[in-house]
Amino acid sequence: MGAGYGQAQAGLRVGDTYLSKNPSWDRHLWIVVATDPTTKNLLAFNLTTRKAGCDTSCLVSVGEHRWVTHDTYVTYMRGRLVPPDLMVLSNDWDTHDPVSNSLLNKVRDGALKSAFTKEKYKELIRQCIAAEQQSAAASGANTENPAQPIPKGPIK
Repeated sequence: MGAGYGQAQAGLRVGDTYLSKNPSWDRHLWIVVATDPTTKNLLAFNLTTRKAGCDTSCLVSVGEHRWVTHDTYVTYMRGRLVPPDLMVLSNDWDTHDPVSNSLLNKVRDGALKSAFTKEKYKELIRQCIAAEQQSAAASGANTENPAQPIPKGPIK
């Protein structure tokens, strides 16, 4: 698993989360959901407070992650690619608790269903899931749930 809240680490990984330290920026939790196999950049989406008319592809409730204190949703339209060494390159970010496998799967499923997710991001998620399935099959792990186990460790 990734570093705990407020601890810097050399590189982000799938399942890790991060927040802005800058008080003038919005404090949205970003979740890393996939790796671009070509650039090694990471695809991340953020959580924001649920409101009327929001994208309901992935709603997150209190108890699904320590940071969530009220109903939230994943804002797929704000997806972004970030370098894995974001924490080293910028002093503006802190890591938070990683997401569980079930929440990661839920966020990915929502991204694939959402009309707001860019098609190139959907393809990155599909590629990441396929790579995880291949890795799990090669190691003899259960492949019923494609994102379990999530390969953890530095991106190579």
